[in-house]
Amino acid sequence: MLIHLQRTLILAVIVVLLMALSATVETDAQEGEWKAPAWADDLVNPYANDESALKNGAEQFEIYCSPCHGHEGKGDGAAGVGLPVNPKNFSSPDVMQQSDGALFWKLNTGRGNMVPYVLLLPEEMRWQLITYVRFLGEKTH
Repeated sequence: MLIHLQRTLILAVIVVLLMALSATVETDAQEGEWKAPAWADDLVNPYANDESALKNGAEQFEIYCSPCHGHEGKGDGAAGVGLPVNPKNFSSPDVMQQSDGALFWKLNTGRGNMVPYVLLLPEEMRWQLITYVRFLGEKTH
């Protein structure tokens, strides 16, 4: 339990530091539509509709995503309020229409104030986050 808490704290500190560093990125780099490459649509979520992945994704979401995207994924998290570009609402049509692979690519690469999670989380956890993000988006429809 203590090791898990320490790991979580260390990862949270890394996320905050990366966010602070990325805050120096010009707003221009965040403007315009953020599109994943076409090949990302071919990526298949190995954890889609998996209850265990959904639970794990929810836990990771609270740590890594909710500060900016809010607890319900509406883009209204406390840390996201002051960002030059508002965090996405996961139930918005432009997010819901994207493939899991496109969302995974965006999670991996980051943009502007969103850090590249490929550096922070193992692939399994990133897919589990996508599973939960998809759940949040569908929950309101």
